Amino acid sequence: MIVLNYIRNESRRFQTYVVNRVTEIRELTDPYQWRHCAGAINPADDASRGLEMSDVLKNDRWLKGPYFLHEREDEWPESKFDIVSSGILELKKDIYTTSIEPAATMEDLVTRSSNWVHTLRRVAWLLRFLDWIQRRVERRKNTRHTADVRKGINQEDLEVAKRKIAILAQKCKYPAEMKSLKEGKPVRASSRRIRLKPIMKEDGVMRVGGRICLAPVTADARNPMIFPSDHNVTMILIQKIFLKLMDIVEWSRC
Repeated sequence: MIVLNYIRNESRRFQTYVVNRVTEIRELTDPYQWRHCAGAINPADDASRGLEMSDVLKNDRWLKGPYFLHEREDEWPESKFDIVSSGILELKKDIYTTSIEPAATMEDLVTRSSNWVHTLRRVAWLLRFLDWIQRRVERRKNTRHTADVRKGINQEDLEVAKRKIAILAQKCKYPAEMKSLKEGKPVRASSRRIRLKPIMKEDGVMRVGGRICLAPVTADARNPMIFPSDHNVTMILIQKIFLKLMDIVEWSRC
């Protein structure tokens, strides 16, 4: 019955050594010419099961074949065909490979953008989305109470996005300085940023240090963020400020 399943197969894939033999059989014969021969009348079983020589001599079917072959075909035993489970057959294992293309990252977003306001809002929305996912996970784990995420973004979200953009730009252009400050070490004297006396506060942004930190002004004014001069973020930020000043000049002339 197993051999019949091999020969009549139309969909399953078998091991190479089975395929080679089945292919030859199917090329030379019609698969439905093959019939099942029960073990009780199959002379092939005499060899596989083992017989005493005296038994072989008494039974001549080993030399002449099954008795029904000497009868008319319409008198042959009824042929049956049962589907054999895949676990018994020598099936070829299917191996699937998955190719993953790296998706655009937040670094790509701030590098390729040409508008500061659009970039700021996109990063703010992305951070809100990540916060929403984290809250969903925490809610399922019931680790702590999680409030519903509010709709829309506000000024606080934009400030968080601005710091995130600054960190991305700094990591891109000043990796050594960011690493030192994050580890609580001073920036190397060979760094071109050393004259700015860079510091890092709790928000992870590299900022200007020095005595200006004692000035009675806002936190961002006391310790301004350091934006790399050759990064796209700095360019679009300067462009935004320039256009704003141009609008002020045009308005003052009216």
